[in-house]
Amino acid sequence: MFKEIINSFGSNIITSIGDTVAKFVTTDKDKKELEYKLNELTLDFKIKLIKADLEIEAENTKRVNNAIEMQKTALNQGDLFSKRFLYYFTFAIFGFVGLFDLCLIFVNIPPSNKEIVNVLCGALNSSVLVAVINFFFGSSISSKEKDKTINNLSK
Repeated sequence: MFKEIINSFGSNIITSIGDTVAKFVTTDKDKKELEYKLNELTLDFKIKLIKADLEIEAENTKRVNNAIEMQKTALNQGDLFSKRFLYYFTFAIFGFVGLFDLCLIFVNIPPSNKEIVNVLCGALNSSVLVAVINFFFGSSISSKEKDKTINNLSK
């Protein structure tokens, strides 16, 4: 979403500059040159956005690979707790969120705190649980498409 906002914002700035300058350009040749330059600026801006997005995705890929290596190292240890720590931690996270959600059913919340509890509940149920699920099963199809794009561009 942020990328679309910046993309729209940058394109709108370039377009409005072009519209303003076009008022002062009178010949057809100058107008065509101006249009060409504006299109070139727009494309350059979009290329920079794509490069920035690819850099962010490359950093995320490094982070995921580091987590995978950390898990491989933990699995090679002789300590059973170290091998299973990730699963214990995941179980604790799901247990805490489940207990929190269960408390919402049985505990009366004061009206002054309902908004805070709703925000906290939304954050726990969406962000935390989704992050844990993404860790184990990967994020989404769009992430796989970005990986393909990175591989194609690096060739």
